Amino acid sequence: MLKDYYYRFVTTILFINLVVLIVAASTGLVFSETLGEPGLWFQRSGALVCLITLCFEMKLMGVISERKMNDKVNKLRIDMAELNPDNNSSVYMIGENGARPASFNDGKLLVKHTEKRATLVNWVLLSNAMVGTLVWAYGDLLF
Repeated sequence: MLKDYYYRFVTTILFINLVVLIVAASTGLVFSETLGEPGLWFQRSGALVCLITLCFEMKLMGVISERKMNDKVNKLRIDMAELNPDNNSSVYMIGENGARPASFNDGKLLVKHTEKRATLVNWVLLSNAMVGTLVWAYGDLLF
């Protein structure tokens, strides 16, 4: 479920920013005589991309803080199960073969996958901010 959330999050970011850039460029080209130079409209779309990226970054901060809190709780549970293997009945991993007691390696694997997804989202947001800034700064020079 969390994996789908991250991929939907990335897809939404990319889709919204692509729509903003396409609409701004086409609006500038179609209505260039009445609205002014098309380059200025494309340049303004870069500012919108930066603002949209900032909104997604703020949303992501809440998700990251919640994820960190859940990671701490899960690490504590797995550490408790590792220290006292006889009393780990409350920690289970649910998979294709049913539920089984969790192990220390399960915790490491979950943390690794979570960090990979978080890194992907952070790189997408960083690249969006960079593209938006470049369009904002030099968008009028393309026309």
